[in-house]
Amino acid sequence: MNNMKVQMLSRKLIRPSSADHPKTMTFSLLDQIGPPQFYGSCLFYYLPRNGDQGGDGGGNNVNNSARTNERLQESLSETLTLFYPFAGRHSIDNLFVDCNDEGAEYLEAQVSNCSLSQLLKGGLLKTELNRQLFPHVLPSEYRPDIPILKVQCNFFECGGLVVGVTLWHKIADAFTFFTFIKSWATACRLGIELVPSPNFELATFFPPGDLSSLKTMVPRKSGEEKIVEKKFVFDGLAISNLKAVATASGQLMHQPTRVEVVTALLWKALIKVSQARHGKLRPSFLAFSVNMRGKTMAALPENCCGNLVGVAAAKHIPEDGENNETVQLGPLVSRLHEGIRRRVAECAQVLNGDDLLAMTNRSYQEMGEALENEGFDFFVIVSWCRFPIYEVDFGWGKPIWAHTTEQSLLLSDTVDGDGVEAWIGLDENSLQLFEQDPDIIAFTTN
Repeated sequence: MNNMKVQMLSRKLIRPSSADHPKTMTFSLLDQIGPPQFYGSCLFYYLPRNGDQGGDGGGNNVNNSARTNERLQESLSETLTLFYPFAGRHSIDNLFVDCNDEGAEYLEAQVSNCSLSQLLKGGLLKTELNRQLFPHVLPSEYRPDIPILKVQCNFFECGGLVVGVTLWHKIADAFTFFTFIKSWATACRLGIELVPSPNFELATFFPPGDLSSLKTMVPRKSGEEKIVEKKFVFDGLAISNLKAVATASGQLMHQPTRVEVVTALLWKALIKVSQARHGKLRPSFLAFSVNMRGKTMAALPENCCGNLVGVAAAKHIPEDGENNETVQLGPLVSRLHEGIRRRVAECAQVLNGDDLLAMTNRSYQEMGEALENEGFDFFVIVSWCRFPIYEVDFGWGKPIWAHTTEQSLLLSDTVDGDGVEAWIGLDENSLQLFEQDPDIIAFTTN
């Protein structure tokens, strides 16, 4: 499997099938604030429709790969008519997308020396293998003239398919990302006429503004250690048990969600890793993304695309005499819940761009203080739970698996929808300490 070969067969630009759309998309306030260098990516794995042929090239799927590839391109072109900014280019002044129909990049690749079943069984934790399957864009490679959307369709000799999608984060949060992918899949499977029209008018409600008062976020310098990723799965039973542990003291004032208990347990393990690395229990700051749709006073239309994500924050400040044995799950769940509740309450007061800028500035001030304090640990956890990851059906069934290699701490649903899959990216020594944590051993599988 380490000899897996990915050969690029073609590279082309896919343009919208119709030019009947607005010619610019003005950035909203949060689009304007976001750094331009980052792209979000996801890989969707599809088994052969007649079963994995073990890489021998048999079955009807190989014979149909040309038609499958053609239909993917046709439906992408149709979908880009609705998601027209994704076929445009970034303006130099950082205030709009030029919807000039230059096109999204589409790559066709052939995978050999490895069947999809082999990759699923033994290669999923090998980041270097998966990185060959999607169009990776490093922050250092960013230029305003590169495509906003990149797609790589990988056809396996066995008939399996992996679709890799990379989208510019500047104008697309996770809601927008999965709205687009599900729309493309629906267009491919059923026809473009059944795809709901997205809305790109966030700037009408939250226009770009004067950012001179906004706290400047200075990210910490990354160490030179190689980051290693590993998957940890919390099944439905483990989550039920975690909820029981979190509520055992009777101090929680709410029934925790599965995302809250999983996030709190990961945070607890990371706090203990930090103590092992630094020789003492350090203050810890956790940032957690919150989808603001439906939570503001603004009457936003359905399928409102762009960036509309707030950041909830929670802190753990060690008390005198506290150590890693006395850090409890329940209080961490409570702090996380309170951080989310506080941010949602603030969202409910947001009516216009000024309100949103003020809320964002408070959030940046809070995060900035933690980032600038070298004595603080700082973690960011992103949740993709409840997004329609496993509803992306292009016409040959739902994906057998989906994941990203772009987040160091990411939560997503398991295939059955009952559990949570956590991807953890840490340096090798920290990851070894993390996976040896008794709670991680007790509540997760790999």
